[in-house]
Amino acid sequence: MEPSIKQIESWALHSLWDVLAKFSKTLEDFGLPTPSVTFDRLETNRVLEVERDYNVKVLQAEVVMAIESLNDGQRAAYNGIIDAYAAHHAKVIFIDGPGGTGKTYIENLILNAVHLCGDIALVVASSGITALLLSRGRTAHSYLKISIALDCTSFCYIRKQDDLAVLIRQTKLILWDEAPMTNKLAFEVVDQILRDLIDMNEPFGGIVFVMSGDFRQVLPVIPRGSHANIVSASIKNSYLWESVEVFCLSKNMQLVMLLLFTLILGIAFLQTSFFVLATTN
Repeated sequence: MEPSIKQIESWALHSLWDVLAKFSKTLEDFGLPTPSVTFDRLETNRVLEVERDYNVKVLQAEVVMAIESLNDGQRAAYNGIIDAYAAHHAKVIFIDGPGGTGKTYIENLILNAVHLCGDIALVVASSGITALLLSRGRTAHSYLKISIALDCTSFCYIRKQDDLAVLIRQTKLILWDEAPMTNKLAFEVVDQILRDLIDMNEPFGGIVFVMSGDFRQVLPVIPRGSHANIVSASIKNSYLWESVEVFCLSKNMQLVMLLLFTLILGIAFLQTSFFVLATTN
């Protein structure tokens, strides 16, 4: 039996809805109607399904290997964050480290560890390039529906009945990379919406909230702003900063790997040279 035009249109809309859900968008956002024919999959929370779609065996192997390779600074940060998550403590944490100290490495480890326990951890970043380096990374403004132009009246457009709101209420940990380059107002509007959605008057609704970055590299960009304006827009000048616990990373892992690689090449060169000398003599 051939499907009707109405069924074909509904299936096309349903397929489009499925794709848009991966980017926290809906048919309504683009002025499209909802399917007139109901399909079973349409009744599911696609956003929730995407966040729960991972291979436990692969995660377990990655977590075990990564934990063994942590240095002291990384291990302290990892233990502090995982302990707060395991104890369900409302905690705000900042991982402070220059480039090359392994922030992305430990962030992906934290995400994998939470997923391995069957819980949901969301990861966002202040820039698209940074988001690509993180497991399931998204840009914060897009995923959390933060206004681009921020002021004291800004808010996140997330309704309590939205699929994203349902996901947030089940989330145990949120990680935000390159936090120092984002205006403090973005964190404050996220704090307000999370308190409202979860109905808990704790920083970020009681969810363990992890920020990372390096204040020595990039600060918020304020068009035609003075030095004082830029400093004022920093997360350090937000009411949220008084709740923050800071973990510092100082060991440059890229430099260590470069030195190790250079040493291996040097040893290989010496061995080759001795072999050539021995064979020519």
